[in-house]
Amino acid sequence: MSTYRDRTIFDPANICIYCGATEPDTKLTTEHIIPLSLGGTMVLPKASCLKCADETKRIEGYAGRHVFQDVRIIHGFPTRRPKERPSHLPLRDSFSPSPKLAPIRLVPAKEHPGMLILVNPEPAGILLRRQPDEGAKWDPWVRQITGRERVDPLLKKGISAKIYREIQPDLLLRLFAKIALGVTFASFGGVSLFAFNNMLSGIVLRRDTNPFYLVGGTTAEMDEFPTPPNKIIAHRAVVYNKTVNNISYLAIQLQLFAYLGTPIYTVIAGPLTEIGMKKLSMA
Repeated sequence: MSTYRDRTIFDPANICIYCGATEPDTKLTTEHIIPLSLGGTMVLPKASCLKCADETKRIEGYAGRHVFQDVRIIHGFPTRRPKERPSHLPLRDSFSPSPKLAPIRLVPAKEHPGMLILVNPEPAGILLRRQPDEGAKWDPWVRQITGRERVDPLLKKGISAKIYREIQPDLLLRLFAKIALGVTFASFGGVSLFAFNNMLSGIVLRRDTNPFYLVGGTTAEMDEFPTPPNKIIAHRAVVYNKTVNNISYLAIQLQLFAYLGTPIYTVIAGPLTEIGMKKLSMA
């Protein structure tokens, strides 16, 4: 592994971590494990074929332009297209679904209070011993990014600081699956292909799969994160062994924008092999 500037570059995967394609049959491109748009600095070279890259870009685009747009703009996270970054963000007069009853007001991004809406689901279905096609319960998790210092001036101008966002839980959970797979290959390096039996590829690539089976919330008893050294942490990830029905699974816990107190998600990548368990025990 080598580092330069603010990026960490891991050893090349030399395989598409999503579909298993290799060179020279396909061209392999670099993967940002956490999307660059979200401030990701971990880079995995030669890790995605062009076809799979198109699908993961769709997932990342939804996350960057919809779910995390306010955070990115207000906190100045990077963008590949700075000229296309919105200078204004929308507010609504009410939460009514009718455009006539809830007209949109655009205000400068520097005045916008910002909102982050995520899902807070049950643990992954596999951990609850459910079938792969069973759904899951989830609640919205909502956090205003700024405080009264932005809300009060808007109210004085007669602008209601109501923020409306629609969320697609399946796409959000597929993003977590995509990140978890990258974290796994970065963690296991050259033995990644032999460390676990990959169950995540279908969740990332196929839109008709049920992401709630392998991706879910984290209870206090499941939390494997060490105590953070400080509160100013953007993203966290940890890999560990999770046993279910006497089977050892590779699990990854993720927390994006941790400094906002966001939910922790647990992703099950697949059953561990002896090589994977030995690698984890040496970590």
